[in-house]
Amino acid sequence: MIREKIALSAFAALLLASPVQIIADCPPNPALGLALPALHPATPPAGLMQADATAFGTVGDGVQDNLDALTQAVNSLPPEGGIVRIPGGPHPYVLRSPLRIRRTNVFLIGDGARRTTLKLQDGILTPRSIRPVIEFVPERAAILAGGVFDLTIDGNRRGNPEHSEFNPGLQFRTEGDHPLRGMAVARVRIQNTAGDNLTIRSNAANGAELVEDVTIRDSVFEDPNESTAFGNARQGVAVIGGKNIRILKNRFRRMSAAAIDLEPNPNRVQPIAGVLIQENRIETAVEGVFVTSNLKSPVCDVALVRNHVSARETAIRLRQQGAELMNIVLVSNQLSAPVPLRILGQVVNVTQCVR
Repeated sequence: MIREKIALSAFAALLLASPVQIIADCPPNPALGLALPALHPATPPAGLMQADATAFGTVGDGVQDNLDALTQAVNSLPPEGGIVRIPGGPHPYVLRSPLRIRRTNVFLIGDGARRTTLKLQDGILTPRSIRPVIEFVPERAAILAGGVFDLTIDGNRRGNPEHSEFNPGLQFRTEGDHPLRGMAVARVRIQNTAGDNLTIRSNAANGAELVEDVTIRDSVFEDPNESTAFGNARQGVAVIGGKNIRILKNRFRRMSAAAIDLEPNPNRVQPIAGVLIQENRIETAVEGVFVTSNLKSPVCDVALVRNHVSARETAIRLRQQGAELMNIVLVSNQLSAPVPLRILGQVVNVTQCVR
């Protein structure tokens, strides 16, 4: 096991393919000129109308289905959007099917991740189903803002033993001609999912309408069941297509694959560009961060800054295959894994900055 801010000699010894520029002292801006997004507020805009979910019949008793009541609360908001407040309680709000948000500027806010839980109902997943607990997907118009704050999303994998591994807890997705932008996740816990905890993806055939401008911060991604070696079936945060993504100050625990996965869909043109991964703590994952291009989709401008990564296999893996993988910056990351860094293929312009 290796735990260190990788020194120049150790870093160089682990390279498999591509040259790396080593900078002994970082400049004030650790992004080093990459096209990375600015920080996004961790709260919704002021002045929005608010709806109390209990006024529409929600009951957090761990039994009653709340899908219709929460949908009515969302639909009660004016065209300019608003906030649905979901009070806390001792038991989860159960959902028989995904809560889909198809409107702009809708924010779901709980009373804290320890008090408000939305949980998928027992026995509703099948080996062919793809059912997130919550999904933001534009239908008739663009979604230009929205998010989830201060609650727990529980995928209830154990209550759904017949499941596929493609059922995320939270999903931001585009489909068709309308973009999805300005999304935020803060102080959220996502757990017990059959698939990724959180997925960012575009289903547009040519990648023209990507998910853009997403902030994920101060949240926890884990499987809390100590009796299993690793719990979540897939990744913590999976970016399958998108740009201007910020993954900041989160905790990842007990991941059965990569904690953070930047991996375009191999069958579509879905580039990934402008990703800042900063000050995250990754604990007991099989792999820490996996960044790869694919046959049709390039990945560029990715910065990993001051992350603490503990992994069973590889802490950071960069892989170029097909399209370009370029402009990667690594700044003062603490890596504990049998292989701290692995680079496969011709990754262009990798910079290691050691403070």
